[in-house]
This record gives sequence, structure tokens and C-alpha cells, in this order.
Amino acid sequence: PRFATIGWWNSSKAAQLAERLAAASEGSGSVLDNTVLLFASGMHGGDHLNNNLPVAIVGSGGKVLKQDYFVPGAKVLQLADVHYTILKQVFGYTGTSFGVGKNIVSEILA
Repeated sequence: PRFATIGWWNSSKAAQLAERLAAASEGSGSVLDNTVLLFASGMHGGDHLNNNLPVAIVGSGGKVLKQDYFVPGAKVLQLADVHYTILKQVFGYTGTSFGVGKNIVSEILA
């Protein structure tokens, strides 16, 4: 129950932040349209396993990332590759890797 309560609280705070960013205008859209919030759990359930982690990417980073998209569970993604993709595609990172991440995750790109 405690893990669920912490998860609920964190999720509600992330949703509040996203709502505020969506309400603020920027250019032809909102601040959220030009933002990337990566919201993830440090573990799957209460078991401290580091695989099959729930991850939400909120905002499209200037229409670079897909919105309203779910990666099916059969597809195994490395979180470091997700980080690398966002750094490279949204922020222009020129490195060839980020930690162990070195692959572009095309499934999250618009």
C-alpha cells in the first residue's frame, strides 16, 4: 500500500505540472508542446526489478516526439536508449552514446 501511495502522489504532481505547462502559451502552442517531461518509476511494482519499468514521456519537445502513443509490452526498450534518443533528437546532443544507450528509438519519434 505504501508504494502505491507514493506512486499516486508522484503521478498527481507530474499531472499538475503538465497541466500548468499546457495552460501557458508559447508561440503557436503551449509550453508543454515544447517541453519533454520524462516520468518514470525506479522499479516495477514493489519488487525493485529494473526491467519493464513504466515510463511516460509528456510533451513533444517541439513536435519531435509522438504524443498519445503506447509502446506494446512485447517490445523491449532500454531506458538509456530512450534518454539517448531524446537528447539527440530534441536537444541536438552530438555524442555517440549516453551511458549504455547508443540506439535511436524510432517508435517514440513523430
